[in-house]
Amino acid sequence: TYQYPYRRPGKYFVSLTIPSSGGSCSVTKNGLTIFQTNVPGIHGILVDLKFQEQVLFTTTGGAATTLTGAQWRYTLEE
Repeated sequence: TYQYPYRRPGKYFVSLTIPSSGGSCSVTKNGLTIFQTNVPGIHGILVDLKFQEQVLFTTTGGAATTLTGAQWRYTLEE
């Protein structure tokens, strides 16, 4: 579980690869599932985070299920 420590809101983007041999990924934000898939292929995941929000990535399928290309972007206050 990752707790966002910054007061300025941000966006987190990461690429998820699920192999044809199987696997899955779910993303939980503040205890609620916001993304879930077991479809093989490459998927983009974008999470908006504000101060002290928590996010949890859970993957199955071993080392072949990967999260790559993580990027952070700060956003303007809403």
